[in-house]
Amino acid sequence: KMKVLALFILAICLVQGQPGMPKKLNKDHLCAACRATVTELHKKIGSKVSETRLLQELDGICAWDNFRVYEFPPPTMKQACESFLGDHEDLVEKEMMKSAGKSLDDLKQTICIDKSKVCKGIDIDKKQQPSVYMDGKPMETQAKSDKEL
Repeated sequence: KMKVLALFILAICLVQGQPGMPKKLNKDHLCAACRATVTELHKKIGSKVSETRLLQELDGICAWDNFRVYEFPPPTMKQACESFLGDHEDLVEKEMMKSAGKSLDDLKQTICIDKSKVCKGIDIDKKQQPSVYMDGKPMETQAKSDKEL
């Protein structure tokens, strides 16, 4: 019984102590996740949108690997993606099905600002500088905009 209890406590400590996991998601996280999710879906499904293909891509879109180049660390982006899709998956599915011929910027505008409103009131041109540490000291970085990626 002591081994089981020790393993349980260790598991809780590991989950609580994951770097990059915010204590609570805020509007900036959800906006970044919306924009990144739409970007990744647009890349994966291209101009040939089918419901089957879209549903397959939606199923795995919140994977860490999809969020390595965005404003927040992958664990935060994954958590925010899951939260965003938990509330807006039907909207994303509907708008992506109508996406043929639409630009990525138009899709992000429609889904993230106009319809879901997760980016409403957020200055999306202002980029958060990523936190990069070397030898325990913060390092200067340059954030790339969506257009540079």
